[in-house]
Amino acid sequence: MAAYERLVPIEGTMRVPATLFTHPDLPVEPDSMRQLKDACRIPTVQRVVATPDIHVGYGVPIGSVVATSEVVIPAAVGYDINCGMRVLTTDRLARDVDAPTLARSIRRDIPLGEGKRNVPMERSEFIEVLVRGVPALSDVKHRDHAVWEFVDPARESALWPFIEESGSMAGDPASLSARAIERGQNQLGTLGGGNHFIEIQKGNDGHIWIMIHSGSRNLGFKVANYYNRLAIELNRQWGSKIPTKWQLAFLPINSEAGRSYLQEMRYCACGYKEIRLLEIDHINVGA
Repeated sequence: MAAYERLVPIEGTMRVPATLFTHPDLPVEPDSMRQLKDACRIPTVQRVVATPDIHVGYGVPIGSVVATSEVVIPAAVGYDINCGMRVLTTDRLARDVDAPTLARSIRRDIPLGEGKRNVPMERSEFIEVLVRGVPALSDVKHRDHAVWEFVDPARESALWPFIEESGSMAGDPASLSARAIERGQNQLGTLGGGNHFIEIQKGNDGHIWIMIHSGSRNLGFKVANYYNRLAIELNRQWGSKIPTKWQLAFLPINSEAGRSYLQEMRYCACGYKEIRLLEIDHINVGA
């Protein structure tokens, strides 16, 4: 085993051991370990891995990967579908940038917190972005927001090969609820609440780097919340024995509910997260 690889052995009703990648001297909160072990009790679980940022989540720890066969667990995927981090490089040298001014500019242009709106879109345009992901950016109507002045179709298309599935996952837009579309339609270019952030960094090359932590905002929450509730109800009907008071309720991927969830999850995971990053191009350092 690697120096920072720890094995959590099988105990009780655990089906598989868990692997924890962290420094041996770094303490892990007891509730996180309990959730990690609960993940190892899920029916059809194949492997459970935790990363150094492990902390208490809903059902499973945040900072864990739970591999299953034949089922998907909405709560384990998460309520902020595709929540994660991305680093953007810039051509600006740190010595030439006033960090406080840049921070104020970011705060001014990118709304922070729950329920915020930023880049307006018609319903049809928003669905187009969800269906086609990043490639749709060149085709939606560019108006009512300064961010579109900085969208270069040629530059964006050059980035598609470096995005998972080229920034677009196949699906049927009819599966999305009207409420989910309504709540997410004007949230492009917003950061969110909780532990989401935009961080100004100085790279080893002397340039300014930008790290962003965000996700699919209210759209992702609506999708996850609906299917987690549905999974709980179905698991009760089936008499399933799952740990942590239904927090790990599952949907068979070959069921109608499972297929619908995976389809809607793809929408939340593709273009939505990538388009919000374009707002960084709108920063006016001199403001």
